[in-house]
This record gives sequence, C-alpha cells and structure tokens, in this order.
Amino acid sequence: MVLLKPVFTVVMLLLSVGASSSSYQGKVKSVFAYSGKVFITVGAGSFDNSNTCTGQTAGLTLWLDPASEYDKVMLSLALTAKVTDKLVWVAGGSCSSGPFGQAERLSSIDLKG
Repeated sequence: MVLLKPVFTVVMLLLSVGASSSSYQGKVKSVFAYSGKVFITVGAGSFDNSNTCTGQTAGLTLWLDPASEYDKVMLSLALTAKVTDKLVWVAGGSCSSGPFGQAERLSSIDLKG
C-alpha cells in the first residue's frame, strides 16, 4: 500500500506527457451555435503550439458549452473580440465533432490590447 501512491503518481505523469493542447493567436472569424454547443473559429494569425486534432493549418476551430458558467465568460470574451476585431490568444483541449469537422474544447482565451 505504501508504494501505491508513488506508482500512481508516475503513471499519471507518463499519461499526461502525451496529452497536450494547441494554442493559437489570431482574430475571431466566426461564432456559430450548433447542436447545443458554440463553435468559434480563430484565424489570421499563427500557432504557438500546432499540436491540434483539427488538422487545420491556417486557424483553429474551438467549441464550448454555453450552459457552463465558465464557458459563458469565455463566450463573452470571444464575442467582444469578434465585434471589436481584437487579437486573441486561445488554447484548446479535448476534441469533438462539429459543423466544420473536428474542434477543440476552448480551455482559455486572452483578449489582447
């Protein structure tokens, strides 16, 4: 039992090494509600980390759950960026199918300037 915790910790570290998310800096190009989710496309910029499940090279499509309080805040930031044409930095996570193919779950957004 004494070794269980250190072994568990090592296993979790090894599993987390393969899990990474993409990040992209650009402008919000579209905000689209579909099937209980909101999809946000960010383009006209560049990847900080291009390890994405979407297969996109010129932008990043992300999704969020508008029923979540945290995601409502991120949606507000994305909409503000869209209408003001401001630069954003976004990071994604787990993948889901959407109207434009694969999309990553929006895990963070930074409204620049």
